[in-house]
Amino acid sequence: MASVRQNRFGKLLGSKAFVGPMVGKIGGGESYLAEQLTVKATVENEYGESASATCKTNFTVVAVDVTINGVGEDKEETEGAFIPFVRDETNGVISVEGTNKMVSVSFSCLPKDLPTNEVVTISCTPPGELYEVLFSGELLRITSTNYPACEIESHEFKLHGHDVSDSWKDGLIQIAHLGSEALDIAKYTSVKVNVEITDFPTGELLDEDKEEMPGAFIPYAADWAFEETESSQADIPFGPSAEKKLVEVYVSYEPSNLPEYNDDGEKFLEFAAPPESLYLPAYSAGVDRRWDEFIDWWNSRPPSWSLAFSGKKRLVLHGHEISSSQRDREIRITHPKSGATDVAKYTVYHVDLDIDSDNDLQIEGRDGFEDAIEEREPGKIISWDQSGISPGQDYRVPLRLNAWGGETNAVVRLEAVASSARVAEIYRTESGGNKLDLPFYFPADSIPPLYVDGVTNGTISITATLINPPEAFSAASSVRPIPGLELAKDKVAALVIQPISFSPGGGAAVWSSIPNGIGDGDGVLFDSIISNQGYKVTWYRDGNGEGDLGVGDCSANAYLNLDGYGAVTIISHGDVDEHLAVYFPDTVDGFNEATKWVSDVRNSGGHITDMAARENPGYYWYVSVKPRWFENNWKPGFDRHNSVILWGSCYSASLLNCCGGRWRSGYVNPTDEGECSVVNSQFLARMNGVIGAGALRPAGMAYSHGRSSMSNNVRMEGIPWTTLCPAPIIGTPTFPSSNLSEGDVAFGCLLLDTFVKAKSNMIKVIVGDGVTGIAPLRQEGAAYPFGVGFRIKKGAGTIKVKSEAIKVYIESATPNDEFASGKTMDADRITPNGGTVEWAF
Repeated sequence: MASVRQNRFGKLLGSKAFVGPMVGKIGGGESYLAEQLTVKATVENEYGESASATCKTNFTVVAVDVTINGVGEDKEETEGAFIPFVRDETNGVISVEGTNKMVSVSFSCLPKDLPTNEVVTISCTPPGELYEVLFSGELLRITSTNYPACEIESHEFKLHGHDVSDSWKDGLIQIAHLGSEALDIAKYTSVKVNVEITDFPTGELLDEDKEEMPGAFIPYAADWAFEETESSQADIPFGPSAEKKLVEVYVSYEPSNLPEYNDDGEKFLEFAAPPESLYLPAYSAGVDRRWDEFIDWWNSRPPSWSLAFSGKKRLVLHGHEISSSQRDREIRITHPKSGATDVAKYTVYHVDLDIDSDNDLQIEGRDGFEDAIEEREPGKIISWDQSGISPGQDYRVPLRLNAWGGETNAVVRLEAVASSARVAEIYRTESGGNKLDLPFYFPADSIPPLYVDGVTNGTISITATLINPPEAFSAASSVRPIPGLELAKDKVAALVIQPISFSPGGGAAVWSSIPNGIGDGDGVLFDSIISNQGYKVTWYRDGNGEGDLGVGDCSANAYLNLDGYGAVTIISHGDVDEHLAVYFPDTVDGFNEATKWVSDVRNSGGHITDMAARENPGYYWYVSVKPRWFENNWKPGFDRHNSVILWGSCYSASLLNCCGGRWRSGYVNPTDEGECSVVNSQFLARMNGVIGAGALRPAGMAYSHGRSSMSNNVRMEGIPWTTLCPAPIIGTPTFPSSNLSEGDVAFGCLLLDTFVKAKSNMIKVIVGDGVTGIAPLRQEGAAYPFGVGFRIKKGAGTIKVKSEAIKVYIESATPNDEFASGKTMDADRITPNGGTVEWAF
């Protein structure tokens, strides 16, 4: 070590003399009084006489030395030693860590055989504290103490970083030999490094004593956006779900004027963290920025980090991977020269709530497209009563819930916010009971299957939150004693709509078999209303007189095959459990023709059980048709075509259950053309939107809302969710219904109130730049589409989407071109059907 030259020559002290200090240890004498000084003097007087004398004496060269942590003599004052600051216990006692991180200090004095009465004084100035390690292991603090010079090397000393240096090299340790004034000093700096981490559940920086135990808790966030790879996302470190799940981290060091480099050009600060976890804000601290405006620290980091920053350095921490155990991640900052280090440990939690957000009848794995859109409108589209498929059916939609990385005894709280009191309910089972009363709590390691059941129209947002056990739970947290503390959460959205209807397949028919066309007026009204909904109407009528043996268009084959039509009105006479199909004169020839008509039914492939020629004496012969005939002949076809059958005959209410079809009407007692016309016009005008402005399209609503305008004689029954043609659902039929920001990923769709014909080229139904993945929307349990969906990644401009009515349709019985036949979409829900649905976002 470098010695400070105080006096070149020693002082005479009795019989001994000291000269020193000399430079370095080699400057010390080999032993006490080992050096000899000889002085010869000659004196000449004024007479030229001279005399000589020789004088001899011994002296000692003294050197003292102090070394801190092995720092060489060439740097003990220019750079100084570095020691770690370690905080004491709250009672002022040095902590275990502080004891372990004490730095060795050594003192020496040469020559080693100085007398025991020769002493050296050692001293230490703050911010550190110097301690002697006694034989017992105890620590004795040294402020300024004398030691026999010959014994100083045998004593053990430790330096403790009690406080943080205010500036570089502000600490000093000194040794001095009093007799010779030999002196040596060594400078040091007490270094503090600090990493602070935000505890995500509380949003506050962790206290220093909690940074390692229990550590911070942060949420998992997906790395890459939907359908994008790392190579294509070089400038975007993580996906959209990370935007609101980033955790702030701050790093700092003291004193602020530490050198950036040492003499070898090595940087002085090392920083370590899990890969792909830390990011540098690209803009100034404290400014809220989008997730893609951060710089990947890991890929751009140097081997060690420069000290060329002041104050606190702000970073953001990303939960890149889910923890497999408690506190299995850490951020560590180290100043290698001093050994100063600080560690913040953390656990990455995740709770994942999933639903079929893109409505393709399956739930994707974690971090897919659905995760990117699961909180956006419309979410999962659920029908609150799916009897539109077949009577009595109701499907529950699967909901998947998982939790990872949770601490011992963590709990998941399930809750929901809906637009009305009972939009949807959540069950443990796919059918039956086991309804959950929300909020409901599950042990994180024991979550059952869950299902959502729509109840009425509206929106619902379902949230799962991973929390510490509430106080009501007997199993208390083993790590975080804050009951109910939220650790992580996930949310999904759903839209509950009215049941999806079926429209009849095939065309329409009018059966008007009373001679002279009696009742044709009712058929004309039916024709005018139904044709506006895209139905081609075929007439079967007997325009001949009562005495004519012919039945006009009302042939046996036509009657048998009426079940091939989707909408039929039957105008004729009837009785209880009997339909008078056709009429002939009350003569022998009339009887023969009636019998032949029945045979023609059989010859056309029909069953003729409960079909026979009957006489109304004095009036006519007719073909009598009983309920069992309808069950054997009409019902299968009418059911298959989802037909609407409007009876215009007396006592026809007795035939409703046997003739089949999706919706039917009849009369309990005798009726007439006037009553039938009123009933049919009121009913069909509601179904085609003329009455009710399109809000009464389903058959059940058209009937129930029109009872006041219909007589008590009429009866209607069937599946209420029956429409005449496809139309957008009432309310908001198109999504997104609001603007998106550039870069947003979303799911778009057009929702219909009616199942439509499925086509392999559904891409033709939707036209719009910026939409991809166009596919039909289907409902659990149904093979038919009720709308069309697509995927979006919003660009800089406005996305415009449209769907033409002619491309959305119910296929007719005899299509000849893909878009030239069938009942097309009624864009505004009000007859006549047609038009285009357009929207922009």
